[in-house]
Amino acid sequence: MIAARKLRNTALRDGRLRELYEAHLDFVWRSARRFGASRACLDDVVQEVFLAAHRGMQGRRSASVKAWLYGITRNVVRMHLRKEGRYRRRVDAVRTLGVATEGPSHGRRHEAADLLGRLLEGLSRPLREAYVLVELEGMTALEVAEACGINPNTAQSRVRRARIVLHEKLRELDERGEATR
Repeated sequence: MIAARKLRNTALRDGRLRELYEAHLDFVWRSARRFGASRACLDDVVQEVFLAAHRGMQGRRSASVKAWLYGITRNVVRMHLRKEGRYRRRVDAVRTLGVATEGPSHGRRHEAADLLGRLLEGLSRPLREAYVLVELEGMTALEVAEACGINPNTAQSRVRRARIVLHEKLRELDERGEATR
């Protein structure tokens, strides 16, 4: 955060960035919207595009400034969409386990996250790793297999087994009245 603030202050003093920003703000904004950036994060996306452009001004290879900014915008929007997707997958993973995540209580969300953490700790490392990468990080079984150096079928099997074990553990906790609902 401090590095971004420092870069932003330096960038504002750089006349080239100011010119680039003023000339292409509308184009970047429209492009980000078309790539699927939500209105809620649009200002952040546009800011990140111009900060990335500032960092990359020296090494720019594209002859067209618009094409270069278009590529940066596409990448920044993809990053934001992946981040939003990871957050939704985490919430969905908690819901899949039957734990309440909605409602006014911020504390209940922490309880749910703690419960998920405890349940995941109870898994063997290979099962936990495969489950987290697929369910929480949004990777495919093929990506997990490549990352872990295992067969894709093994990755799928581990995720399936982890789901079964987690559901069994949650059921046990629920029967003892220890699960948050």
